[in-house]
Amino acid sequence: MNVAIRVDSSRAIGTGHVMRCLALARCLRDHHCNVMFVCQELEGNIIPAITKEGFICHTFQLAAGSGEEDDARSFSATLAGRSFQPDWVIVDQYELGEGWEKLAGKGRKVAAIDDLANRRHDCAILIDTSYVQSAEKRYDGLVPDDCKLLLGPRYTMLRHEFAKLRSEVDLPRSGKVESVLVFFGGADATNQTSKVLDVLLPDPHRTYRLRVVVGISNPQAEQIKQRCSEADNCEFHIAPSNFGELMRDSDLMIGAGGTTTWERCVLGIPSIVITVAANQEVSSQTMGDEGLALYLGRDSEVSAELLLCAVTTAVNNPWLLRHFSRSSAEVVDGLGSLRVVRALMAPQIELRRAVLDDVARTHQWRNSALVRRISVESGEIPFEHHRSWFLAALKDPNRILLIGERSGVPVGVLRFDVKGPTASVSIYLDPQHTKSGIGPVLLQAGIKWVREYASEISWIYATILEENIPSQRLFRDAGFLRMSSDYRLEVRR
Repeated sequence: MNVAIRVDSSRAIGTGHVMRCLALARCLRDHHCNVMFVCQELEGNIIPAITKEGFICHTFQLAAGSGEEDDARSFSATLAGRSFQPDWVIVDQYELGEGWEKLAGKGRKVAAIDDLANRRHDCAILIDTSYVQSAEKRYDGLVPDDCKLLLGPRYTMLRHEFAKLRSEVDLPRSGKVESVLVFFGGADATNQTSKVLDVLLPDPHRTYRLRVVVGISNPQAEQIKQRCSEADNCEFHIAPSNFGELMRDSDLMIGAGGTTTWERCVLGIPSIVITVAANQEVSSQTMGDEGLALYLGRDSEVSAELLLCAVTTAVNNPWLLRHFSRSSAEVVDGLGSLRVVRALMAPQIELRRAVLDDVARTHQWRNSALVRRISVESGEIPFEHHRSWFLAALKDPNRILLIGERSGVPVGVLRFDVKGPTASVSIYLDPQHTKSGIGPVLLQAGIKWVREYASEISWIYATILEENIPSQRLFRDAGFLRMSSDYRLEVRR
């Protein structure tokens, strides 16, 4: 599969868009996809970081005042005549929307990455990792009816190292603060790093080590480096290759919203957050409201007194930091890039209600050795017993029996047993398709079906055997949380 990624970076835009697209590109490459970047040459860009990773990056320039049609034409001209022709176009640019996607996506599938929900899209997949209430409603009327929505922090595209680093951290963290990490993104256009240093370096009560990280696009890097070198117990790092390890080994972090928010969550780092861009505010406010971080507000609103008070409060209240650590680590697990790649590569699944003609095939699937091994009732079921059960299930108003089809061929079954506002779910596949990647697609299709056609259901839960590790992973990847012996998913708020 060929994938072209349209994304920019600059001192004004920052580096976060490119960094998350790079994380996705690495995961695509790991799944044997060919990836090419297309970027504008803007001041302060990090295009060398893309090519350093071994990806081809084609560039173009636009005159001031150019619109999305000019951008789309330049993008298409960049691809014209090349042997590389993308199956998917991924666009991560806030100024590009429906008009760009219609022109640049001709003959190709388009996936749009958005955080703002402020413009229409013409795309097959939309990815928005914002942490907000009623996320799906944000895109009502903004995307085609058949657009697949990948919403919430579980789709955050992070470097694969963070999932590994998570396994090296004892969660929740202890709440004891011996080191504080300061990082405000690759560019830090509003120079929040210096503002934090103005507050913390002179603090006579500071007992912790400061670790200050800046990106290669930070125009204040040299001045910040000099200040750190003159201060006691203060480290300076510029675009460190071991940034993940620095985060893992820090006890508190002060920084902006954006991609680094989710890196902090994966590692369960208690955080003090100051937003520096409009697209960061909704998620940061929701995280603050729900007790996942200490959110102080927009950079222009945060005074030196408020920042010092927040740091002092955090350092002196280990119980508060343990709470932040536990709550934030439950939101993101570091596997978002993999989920997006699966969505891009996923086979198309259609759901329909089961009919009597399905009784023989579902009996065969259910009695396969593989399905019986992972079932609560592992014995072989006689056909007449299955047929009686199947007929009763078709008539039962509290039982929803769905068949998943790929290109018109039945491949699996979903059953929802409804009781009030909850429903238990059971899933199994035609044994011929167990390694085809259909399982996650079928489960997601079932969740979407419940949201659309079963308004009485607010929660879905699944009972999974302890030894059934693949099913546990399947439901975790679908957003289910383990609660006692069950896995549960809230489908409505």
